[in-house]
Amino acid sequence: MGVLSDLVPGKPGDEQRILAIQVPSEELGGIDIKGIQSLQFEMLHEVVLGAPFDLEPTNNDDEGPWVFAIPNALTAALAQLEGAALRDVAKRWALQSDGGPDGPLDDTLGRICKLAKTTIKAHEELFLWMSL
Repeated sequence: MGVLSDLVPGKPGDEQRILAIQVPSEELGGIDIKGIQSLQFEMLHEVVLGAPFDLEPTNNDDEGPWVFAIPNALTAALAQLEGAALRDVAKRWALQSDGGPDGPLDDTLGRICKLAKTTIKAHEELFLWMSL
């Protein structure tokens, strides 16, 4: 069984509200990124910003779901990625990622970057929701 993952915009402190939603990407206008987990976002942080970062879940329930606040610096950097830079980051991210989506990471990263741009314009933050 795979991990369900959604990336959604929200206001600071929205973690509990997001936890209560069954399919956050549908209700909050995010994207379904099935197969991408918090570890892949930690790797993406290192690829994009050159520094390691550990995402911490809002809740420590072993059964999930879990919500992780994506660092604002990563969201801002992702919102700027386009063209060759986006493809380069996708390649480097794929080399570091042990798992991920079924399709190419550059397509997924493109969707993530597009959501990051929208999120920044709305003065919101990104949250990763994961469930078993």
